[in-house]
Amino acid sequence: MRVYAGGFGIQGMLVIPFLDALEQLGLNFEIVSNGIGGFYAVVRDILGREEALRRTFELLERIDDELYLIERRWICEGRRVRGWKKRSVEHCVRLALEEAFKSWDDISDLFSGLDKETKVGAEYVDLEGNVGIFHGSGTDVAKVSLAMVGIFPPHLGKLSTTHFTQIPVYTAGDGDLVLVNFRDPSICDFSKADEILSQSAEVRSIVFAKKLLKKKKVKKLEFSPITKLDLGDLESIRESMMMKLEGVL
Repeated sequence: MRVYAGGFGIQGMLVIPFLDALEQLGLNFEIVSNGIGGFYAVVRDILGREEALRRTFELLERIDDELYLIERRWICEGRRVRGWKKRSVEHCVRLALEEAFKSWDDISDLFSGLDKETKVGAEYVDLEGNVGIFHGSGTDVAKVSLAMVGIFPPHLGKLSTTHFTQIPVYTAGDGDLVLVNFRDPSICDFSKADEILSQSAEVRSIVFAKKLLKKKKVKKLEFSPITKLDLGDLESIRESMMMKLEGVL
């Protein structure tokens, strides 16, 4: 079975309980992912679950400032930090001029031991506009998954699909299982130009993804968006996913 699971920002962490639930059900599957979820899936495939958890939470800490701004947590979750207004405007200006705020050198240690082939595929859009699933070494698949606009630069000329559809769905085919875990922009108010631009881009990506889903005969596991605070109780999320999966498969 081929499953598609990833997500925008923190939503990619739902891949953790999703894979746990699938394995507990004894299912054999191939995963296509994007974003943080893709990084986790690669490390898990090569180095195991515990090391994947450790490295993924370390990754979150290192890119938390970028995620905070991209996810607009001061609006969407009411999690304000000092100087958030100034930072949000600066972020919007930088995003218009720079493709990434982090370099691969910033997290080079997190790719240690990943230079082996992995069964995980990373859904991508390349710089010519082509869409596909990238397979290769764990390091390359993880980097393609993390090549998210505003955080990391393209890798091998490829970008993660998180910015374009949030979840990996471009390449899903009939019979595939898709984890549908969109963010909910309706809870994110906006008043300034940078906030309006971010909101419109996010809504556009979700609408596009939903249109793609309607054209495909896929199985859908729909799950509510999570916040960073929910990451402290992944076990409860796994149990909920187990029940939903049993109803879908």
